[in-house]
Amino acid sequence: MRATDKQRRTLDTMQIQYDEEITVERASELIAAYIEKRRQLVEEFKRAHTIDQVVEQYGNQQVGRDHKIFAPWRAESTPSVHIYEDGSWHDYGAGIGGDVLDYLGHYFFGSNYNRESHFPDVVDRIGALDIAPLPQTTHPAKPKPPKPRTKISLEETLGCADNLTPQYREYWNRR
Repeated sequence: MRATDKQRRTLDTMQIQYDEEITVERASELIAAYIEKRRQLVEEFKRAHTIDQVVEQYGNQQVGRDHKIFAPWRAESTPSVHIYEDGSWHDYGAGIGGDVLDYLGHYFFGSNYNRESHFPDVVDRIGALDIAPLPQTTHPAKPKPPKPRTKISLEETLGCADNLTPQYREYWNRR
């Protein structure tokens, strides 16, 4: 029996070449093999690339000891993306999170990312990615600024009263 129109459209979408006389069984085998190959690619990618490597490559920032980074898909003044040891992440500013592939999806598609519709595009993009970690940067230790004085002597306090304008002096005398 010849492959159905739906199977042919699926094969076309997957860019799998086939002859016109393809059978239902052969079309099903090709589709299953393609899906399995992509699944293996995803699993291999997850094993080979930690979330830290992906963040460094695409977010252009290193994951520090506090495991927080700025969200590369929006402007923010404080880091709101937390990277976890298990390879997951969560953006507390936007209420989103996931695994390394979801991070790339949000990086590529921003707030429009939807795992159901964009996942194949993300997988297609990672098929050609060559991710290498950024070189370690060493920042020279910045000198700490001196702490402000918090103790004021009685003489300094009384000296401030001498510098008050007459209306403020009158106010304090009434108190």
